[in-house]
Amino acid sequence: SPHESLWQSSCETKGQITFQQTLPEKKPLAIIGVRSCDIAALYIHDKHFLQHGYADPYYRARRDGLLLIAVNCTHPAETCFCASTGDGPTASYGYDLLLTELDDGFIIQAHTEKGVSVRQQLKLNEATTAQRQAADRAMAQSKQQQRHLPSKNLSEKLQQNLQHPRWQEIAERCLSCGNCTSVCPTCFCHSEYEEAALDGSHSVHFRQWDSCFSQQHSYIHGLTIRPDTRLRYRQWMVHKLGSWHEQFARSGCVGCGRCITWCPVGIDFTEEAAIICEGEAHD
Repeated sequence: SPHESLWQSSCETKGQITFQQTLPEKKPLAIIGVRSCDIAALYIHDKHFLQHGYADPYYRARRDGLLLIAVNCTHPAETCFCASTGDGPTASYGYDLLLTELDDGFIIQAHTEKGVSVRQQLKLNEATTAQRQAADRAMAQSKQQQRHLPSKNLSEKLQQNLQHPRWQEIAERCLSCGNCTSVCPTCFCHSEYEEAALDGSHSVHFRQWDSCFSQQHSYIHGLTIRPDTRLRYRQWMVHKLGSWHEQFARSGCVGCGRCITWCPVGIDFTEEAAIICEGEAHD
């Protein structure tokens, strides 16, 4: 899994331990093709890593150098449901430049000073009324998505159905492969570990990308809190759609549909949420 060094420690000749922290170099990076669901996810990451009284310096070093060139989704995938989460398919914030695809080109909008600076360096023509109308029609059509999440009391209903038999049915299909957490743009679970020299002279502390579907992720002081797939899948969905509201004042799902696309056994996140939330409570 991807990992990064947070700090290094070394033992001096007199037994004194010294620490050294190396932050990543702030390099400008342009990301082209960012979707509205990705921007919504990045907003959540910003709240987690940069707010609440502490700013992660490693995250900030990368975040500050980003130039985000977003693209409105005029042709959403069949697994998308961002319209039901309110996170798309049109981007409305968080980007530097925004592209809307037409048959013969793109309409370009700038949202920040960085975006304006880039746009001014391009040789562009003013969009015609017909082109603007075509873009509006495309965006209106793109909201007609087939999948959607239950819209009423989703968080409350999930909490009321922690013992629903459907959790076990999902577990019998789920491989605990972690594909869903790997492609979910809001998942940021990680683990930390120490890699020490055999002679004890120095050590490196790493942060590594992790998944709540791995058995070791919930291992605490000799006990695995969620030892089976049923508990791990339940934790993932209930946290994502439920307790995220308490942490970030919104759902942890941005409707990208990637968890559906990349599930090797075809588990549909929206379908399972609807089944668990309908009918009588099983708490």
